[in-house]
Amino acid sequence: MLLATRFQARLMAKSYTDEELDKLFFGFERALFATINASVMRNLNWEVTHNTDLPEANDGDRYVYIGNHPTLTAGWPFIHFMCQRYGYNSVAVVKDDFIKEKWLRIMLGDLMRDARKAIFINRDNREEAVSEIEANALKLLTPGTAATIFPDSRRPYDDRIKEEQGVWHGKFPELDVASWMTETCFPRNTGLWTLTQAIESLEDVRFLDCTIVEPNPVHTWGGRLHIEVHEMDRSELLGSPESLDHLNKKLIKMWKAKNEMIRRIRGGR
Repeated sequence: MLLATRFQARLMAKSYTDEELDKLFFGFERALFATINASVMRNLNWEVTHNTDLPEANDGDRYVYIGNHPTLTAGWPFIHFMCQRYGYNSVAVVKDDFIKEKWLRIMLGDLMRDARKAIFINRDNREEAVSEIEANALKLLTPGTAATIFPDSRRPYDDRIKEEQGVWHGKFPELDVASWMTETCFPRNTGLWTLTQAIESLEDVRFLDCTIVEPNPVHTWGGRLHIEVHEMDRSELLGSPESLDHLNKKLIKMWKAKNEMIRRIRGGR
């Protein structure tokens, strides 16, 4: 399915003008999301639950989904859930490994690039990453579009979480990350800050705080995938006046709450 969609996107990209492609690729990914989601649900017999007070959607709004990084398996049901309820069109801020590493490029990178579904950033070069987001955010976040960003950057495998606990304890011992960061990696601010500043002039941008609670281990048969979505306004996220320091503190507060929620739900509470 991925390879067939990749071939279709590549053929379209070579056959139409830029103006035509903007329309043709708007929501182009939805059939793919639906098919892969159905496969995951069927093969793992998962139940998907969500909070009962989901924010209401409005046609033409733009969205920024701010979530903890899911594993690859759980990522498909999450983005399918969100695009069925909020942004009809989906884009993402992703690492440029998707177009630099051969198999990632073949499976997803070429498709995301050709279908205009991603801003590819070099996470090891802050200036380059900022430049890419600034250059592409306004162009991609059109009405009815949602941009997904995972500030914690890495999938939450146990070895990665332990590695990050050590790294961030060394940088900021006062945060005591090991006492609360047991289910996710640590949230960074650069990509999200740059994205919010790049789209400051846009109207009807809504910020959704998304918590993805997947089964652990992830491929548990008959597991529960819980998706919690709450809206926050721009000033709550960035402060007034807006500042990187406020965003830093807000992200840490959000990630503490996410870790607590994930532990609680996985513990059956």
